[in-house]
Amino acid sequence: MTTATTVSAADVGLAALAFARGLTTRFAQDIADSDMTKVVTPSKKSAAWILGHIAATDDYFYRKLSGRPSVLPEGFGTPFGGGSEAVDDPTKYPTKAKLVEALERTHKALTSWYAGLGDDQLAAAPPKEAEMFGTTVAAVAGSIAWHEGVHTGQLIEVRCALGLPRLLG
Repeated sequence: MTTATTVSAADVGLAALAFARGLTTRFAQDIADSDMTKVVTPSKKSAAWILGHIAATDDYFYRKLSGRPSVLPEGFGTPFGGGSEAVDDPTKYPTKAKLVEALERTHKALTSWYAGLGDDQLAAAPPKEAEMFGTTVAAVAGSIAWHEGVHTGQLIEVRCALGLPRLLG
């Protein structure tokens, strides 16, 4: 006997966002505070930059898609925006604890907002600033998760350069 299961576009997007965030958190967990700003890889990224960039990106999409205000402190995203470069200077970034807090805050805001959308809202075209990331609001969630996955790959690269153990494969 076969039964049909209906999965909403919100469920798919939320699952992708949760999976991506789970891996990011796992790979960042044992990076020492003193290693957070070390630029040790060919990609020239640091763990601090990667975490801050992911949080700032989530906040960007939350603001653009929902029309709501930022959930991050003013100026938080400045060192993490597109085109920015990581620097090996702990004074230029929030602490690891604050970066993790920002990741949690932006993820909660974004996923709570997505979870509250109806089918018509999910099927709507995204705002102009987000059009390149998907043809619908629902599709943008997959692009946000993919973006995080790209940067989590960089985080794995940082871990390897720091001599931390492999966590997958």
